[in-house]
Amino acid sequence: MAGGAITTIEGFSGTVWGRALSASFLHHGAAQCGICTPGMVMAAAELLAQTPAPDEAAVEARLFATDVPAARGRAAPRWATIHGELKRKGVTLRPAES
Repeated sequence: MAGGAITTIEGFSGTVWGRALSASFLHHGAAQCGICTPGMVMAAAELLAQTPAPDEAAVEARLFATDVPAARGRAAPRWATIHGELKRKGVTLRPAES
C-alpha cells in the first residue's frame, strides 16, 4: 500500500457524503451490528464510487453477501428502499471539500 490511501469509517463519516449515506442507512432501518453497519456503509460508498447509479442487483450483491457466515439466517434488507436511498439527491461520492 506504499503511497496509497486508506479511508476508515471514522474518516468517511466525517465527510458530507459520508454523513448522508450513514444517515440514510439509519433512517431506513438498515443498521445491523457495530461491525456490519460500518462495513455495509463502506461497501455502499465503494459501489457508488464505481457505479454512480447502481441497479438493484448490484446493490444487493455488494451489500448482502449471502456467502458470509454471519449473514446467514438474518432477514434480508429492504433492497428497494436502500436502492432508492442510494439514488437520492445528496447521496453521492465526491471528494470532501477541504
